[in-house]
Amino acid sequence: MAVPIVINPDAATFVVWACVNLLLLTGAWRLSRRLAPSASLTGLALQTTILSWAGIIATETVLGIANLLVPSACMAIVAVVGALLHWFSGKATLRPERDASGLVLWVAVLAIWSPHIVSKCLLKFPTDWDTIMYHIPLVDQWLQVKGLFAPREAFWYYPGNNELMGFWYVAPFSGDFFIGLNNIGSFTVLLLGTIELGATLNLSRTFTLWLGLTSVANYVVFRQITDSENDIAVAALFFAGLNYSLQHVKSRTIGDLVLTAITVGLLTGVKYYALGYGFVIGVVTVLGTWQTGGLRNALRALVAITVGAFLLGGYWYARNTWITGTPIFPKGFTASTDVMSQVPTWKIGMWPTTLIGCEWPDAFELTGAAIWRWAGPCYFVGVAGLPLTLVLVIVGVGFSESDWVNQETPRTMVVFAVFATGIIWLITPWAARDYAQLERGYQAVRFGLPFFGICNLGLAVAVQDLVFCCRRVNLRGIARGFRGSVFPTVGVFALVCMVGGTLYQLISQTILVSPESRANVDDIEAAFYRFLIGFNVLLAGAVIAGTVGFRWLVWRWWGGAGAMLLLVSGLAQATSLLGDRWHNDYVAFYDQMLGDDICSRVAQNDPAVTHVASLFHHYYPFFGSHRQFSVARPHWLLSKTDLEEYMATHEVTVVIAINHDPTRTQFHREPVNWVNQLPGVFRKTYVGDMFSVYDVEQAELKKRR
Repeated sequence: MAVPIVINPDAATFVVWACVNLLLLTGAWRLSRRLAPSASLTGLALQTTILSWAGIIATETVLGIANLLVPSACMAIVAVVGALLHWFSGKATLRPERDASGLVLWVAVLAIWSPHIVSKCLLKFPTDWDTIMYHIPLVDQWLQVKGLFAPREAFWYYPGNNELMGFWYVAPFSGDFFIGLNNIGSFTVLLLGTIELGATLNLSRTFTLWLGLTSVANYVVFRQITDSENDIAVAALFFAGLNYSLQHVKSRTIGDLVLTAITVGLLTGVKYYALGYGFVIGVVTVLGTWQTGGLRNALRALVAITVGAFLLGGYWYARNTWITGTPIFPKGFTASTDVMSQVPTWKIGMWPTTLIGCEWPDAFELTGAAIWRWAGPCYFVGVAGLPLTLVLVIVGVGFSESDWVNQETPRTMVVFAVFATGIIWLITPWAARDYAQLERGYQAVRFGLPFFGICNLGLAVAVQDLVFCCRRVNLRGIARGFRGSVFPTVGVFALVCMVGGTLYQLISQTILVSPESRANVDDIEAAFYRFLIGFNVLLAGAVIAGTVGFRWLVWRWWGGAGAMLLLVSGLAQATSLLGDRWHNDYVAFYDQMLGDDICSRVAQNDPAVTHVASLFHHYYPFFGSHRQFSVARPHWLLSKTDLEEYMATHEVTVVIAINHDPTRTQFHREPVNWVNQLPGVFRKTYVGDMFSVYDVEQAELKKRR
């Protein structure tokens, strides 16, 4: 009797999804080579990532507006986009130059970050606060409603370009087990964008690689690369956009301007505070182009950036304005649209939650300690030495070894970017919501990644100028024979500081994972095992490359096709195993995490007739491993009438309420009280250690309306 062959749906889906990704990436790569044939491998990889990112976001935005946001349509249209990129790209005439000096950087990235992604992202369930509060729920809500307006989600109004990337990673599959890969693109753009920005400012290869490594070798990036938070996406797109902006100021080519506009559009659609950084890139582009190319070119740049911002990021703000009357809901500009001011908890406004507006006199002292703790010594030195850095950057024009015709323009724009990003960081809300949050400092540090990075860039420019100054200035007239000893001393001292600070930052911020638990033996042991994983990955790659031959493996079509077939087959099998584990362990894991068997109770219901409302922040576990349950979370409810209206509109049948809200804002305290005041509508069926469950009598609710 023949044994039927059973193909795992997730494995089959992965094969199709991987082929679509490969088609898109190769098309973007070919187009990048056509647009910039003389670019380095780093520059081409950055352009490829940006173009692929934009293609996915544009596709999903259009489908979401049309309420056709389904996985099959997304993959089909993205495949068409990839094919069109191949068609438009033609054939490149030059091969990119290969620079072996960055090999150490890529080895470090593979050895440290790849095993971290596997162990912390693919083999663990999401637990990050914001990730399971709204990042993943927003993706699942879009998938359920087949559009980008999902009012069941408490934070439906947030810009969602980063969540759209999360949608691309999880929507085709039966569960959200690939959601941890959400920030892989952001990580890549942050690393490559920082390197290219340094190269645009004519930094040496040593300094550009140092900038790239320090930009990702900190705890914020190491943490967010395995969850769905979007702060590294803001930093990544800001540095990439600033790089293309300064390249356009230098060359005034259409390609650089288009890439600037695309990057600004992606950036402004990530989150509200990213608007400020998009504005900075726009000002740098327009003013710099005006100074080097005249008013006409500056106006062209302004139009291009405005169009790019509207097409790739404007939907979120237009939707909010259409529905709520304000583009940055819940903050409005009139009494009727400013919902935030009507909530008692937030009547104080957002200014007291900023670093510069908070009431604590030691705010900056605590923030400085937090920068050292969460971002590392390189960023700390860059911020602490900012005044001296600015002086050296401004006066160092005459000492720099540069082939730019006008060196003052890019340096002036960098100085402006330093001041602008610093101001944006100081006035970003929620950085200092309370003293406990300020004392921990993580919130303020993750909001400040663009500012810290631009400070490090200025520091690198200043140090290189100083080294060049010692090399070029003739000191023999001051002290005969003194020149030969000063330059090696300055150069060696700078190199030792850079290497030492980077190694300390790399070890303390990434290898030991959490600065709060460096002395934990378990963390050190886990770091050792991650190193073993990374070492074995590299060793296996070296053996394969040496045995088969790297050139034969990559450049011969049959070798490349065979290797790709083996890789996709292995990853497809791994996908099926991940899916099985996800569905088997999902309920038990989140029951243990929440300290109650609430997920098990929800899973016993029929998803077809069960509509859950959660009066609890971390409500993602209630969706189920297959995203089978309809789950809503009310947020801006101002009265008992609003609560009744919400429950009736979304046809809620079950309410899950936390017994004691642990948050300072106590958003759910009043709604829980209102539920308890209506026993005829909300019938309590379960009281546990953490949660209470209510059945909703929709008939009674309709009578009250």
